[in-house]
Amino acid sequence: MMESRQDLCVCEIMDALEVSHSNVSRHLKILKTAGFVRERKEGRWVHFYLTEPGSPFHKYLLLAVGNLPAEHLAADIERMHLRLSLREGGRCVEGVKSGKWGQLLSLDGNEKQKRFDERLVERKAERSP
Repeated sequence: MMESRQDLCVCEIMDALEVSHSNVSRHLKILKTAGFVRERKEGRWVHFYLTEPGSPFHKYLLLAVGNLPAEHLAADIERMHLRLSLREGGRCVEGVKSGKWGQLLSLDGNEKQKRFDERLVERKAERSP
């Protein structure tokens, strides 16, 4: 969530981190109870977002996570950006393990980058008046 700087739905987190629904839900519940994330429901989707630091501990925890070596998170971050490229109108429209997600994962590096770049252009066009 820190890297994306936006809210994420459970299926996006699952696909990006390659973990099960139960693991994601359990960890999000703990983070929510601790006040680190909040949820917002939109139709059948539940989106989670980071809260503003409410305590010095929260602030330092975010700082520590933000300073983790990039190489430890690179694969997760790449999958997250790829997963977010499937959004339409800024919102998740693909469920867990969707056909489009599987197709995107099967592409080689150059094709993945091309697809990602195409979605960036599409999203910019969607935002333009």
